[in-house]
Amino acid sequence: MASTSTNNPGTPKRPPNVQTTSSSTPNSQRRAGNLATDSTGKCDPLQEELLSQMARHLADSVWKYDCDQIATMLSPRDTKKKALIDRPVVKRALKKTKLPSPPTLKLTPEKVNYEPLAKFLNEAEEISHSIYTRVFEALGLNKPEERYYPRLFFRTYDRKTVDCVNGAGPLLPDLTGHITEPSPNFSACWSLGRDTSASADEVKVHQIQLAVEVKSDWRLLLLQIATYARACLSAAPHRRFVVCIGFNQLKEEFKVFVFHSGGVAASTALSLESISGRRSFVQFLLTLGLWQNAEDAGYLKFTNGHTYALPSYKLTTPPETTNFVLDRILHHRLDLCGRRTFVVLARKATEYVILIYALHAARANPLRNSATNEVENLVAPQHGLSSIRTRLGGPSNIPATVAISTQRG
Repeated sequence: MASTSTNNPGTPKRPPNVQTTSSSTPNSQRRAGNLATDSTGKCDPLQEELLSQMARHLADSVWKYDCDQIATMLSPRDTKKKALIDRPVVKRALKKTKLPSPPTLKLTPEKVNYEPLAKFLNEAEEISHSIYTRVFEALGLNKPEERYYPRLFFRTYDRKTVDCVNGAGPLLPDLTGHITEPSPNFSACWSLGRDTSASADEVKVHQIQLAVEVKSDWRLLLLQIATYARACLSAAPHRRFVVCIGFNQLKEEFKVFVFHSGGVAASTALSLESISGRRSFVQFLLTLGLWQNAEDAGYLKFTNGHTYALPSYKLTTPPETTNFVLDRILHHRLDLCGRRTFVVLARKATEYVILIYALHAARANPLRNSATNEVENLVAPQHGLSSIRTRLGGPSNIPATVAISTQRG
């Protein structure tokens, strides 16, 4: 097979498996997207069904870590495999920096807390950005505008997203984070691809980079925020993990959640009133700011969701690759946890290849409490890839679907 490229496919793109919200989808086929209640305070039955499904997905798969350990898990590594967030130059900058003011939260109604929390998030992001500008040269990193998240802008949302998961009803995240500053009446989506606008007079659509949920109950918050993680993973089946943020307005605390094939790594609750809690939050955002490319953010290096860089049959140094383009999706297992098996048909001229890849779900020891390689592998599990290559005159001989038998975990 001829070699055409040695580069990875680049920035993740929008795959065809995430549907946009449309009136053509009957309401009877849609599922609830958020934990809304009626006038009596009871949850809608469909929403209870969705949260019950998330509870089944996460059963015995919730691991707790210190927030600083979560930051170490998510941090890029240097040439010695040490987390950049733990480098002395970063620690000194974090210790000296001014912290954001604690937000003033109220128990009810929940929505009055959105704006104060958006202000807190933006202040914390501004501080993390200023730290990055002071340390990136010492760490040998890209300029601030060249990293994966040049900036993050948080806004109150609390309305339907423009796309959904597999025909289900659209979700309603409380707050959302984006890489470009949204206009007041923007729309948000889970689908991959940088922010786009069809015309100047059309409302701009921004991809959700971070979903934020506010609740007075940690269990309900976890189940609700799990629906956002599932939407992100559905939009990017080739992504290894998704990060979300939760705030408890009753206890004035926050948690960081990392959803991955083994379940969810949740940080311990930290107070927004305490100096240590707010410093840990700034450190968490700085960790995301240290991401230099899509691979740091959990995306697989050999694909952007549209193009697949496959190794050549020939053994060469460096390895040669050929780019195959997505033709259609044959199988997509929509799991929040587990292997999330994904099968696609990709093509290059008259050569077609069936790609089967699934995550090998890592199981963490919940009693272990140290940021070792074992903890790191929880968020970065091995990713299995199998391929079946064949030369055909056309795709007619390729099955329309592929039946895959997988075991969760």
